[in-house]
Amino acid sequence: MGALPSTDNEGYKSLRERIDTALKLCKEESSIDFKKANVWDELKDIVIKTSLAMANLRDGGIIIVGVQENSGRWEITGLEQEQVETFDPDVILDQVNRYASPPISLDIVTHALGDGKILLVININEFDDKPIVCQRNKHNQSNELVLREGAVYVRPIGKAETTEVKSDRQMHELLDLSSEKMTRKFLEKCGRVGIGISGQGTSDDDKQKFDEELAGL
Repeated sequence: MGALPSTDNEGYKSLRERIDTALKLCKEESSIDFKKANVWDELKDIVIKTSLAMANLRDGGIIIVGVQENSGRWEITGLEQEQVETFDPDVILDQVNRYASPPISLDIVTHALGDGKILLVININEFDDKPIVCQRNKHNQSNELVLREGAVYVRPIGKAETTEVKSDRQMHELLDLSSEKMTRKFLEKCGRVGIGISGQGTSDDDKQKFDEELAGL
């Protein structure tokens, strides 16, 4: 296992800012989830389920490990180095995507605080163009069903919980996001091949290319 990247690296500037904002607010929501410090094997069931749901959010979400609730307040405890070392990015990605269709893109990083505490953060990226569907059942050690094959998991707006799609509104919002992303991809493809689609200043050649592109879809 290689060393985990740190948010101190310049490439993680926007993620670092997102984490710092979440810690200042110290409030869970649909795109922010706190987990008590633990090893990967003890957290994997809930992290996999949360990942499947957060990937269906616009802008995705983050899971911060090393923050626990204590007497009604959130306490930042950090992780022990031995706990951090159980989070192997390759293993986590493989285990999450065993249940995700299509695959989810993740970033697993450490986040150092000024007092020396270390947090483990899993950044779940928004789905590419197709919503994430659970592709197999998963049971926990007590043989309880944790994930259901064919289910679509979401994080209701304003709530720090993961549920299956329960309403037409939730499904419509997810399909609208998917449609928006697929349309953007199509327009970008048109731009790459030099097709104008505004209807103004569009040449006959452009229209022919556009028809050819549509025929290939």
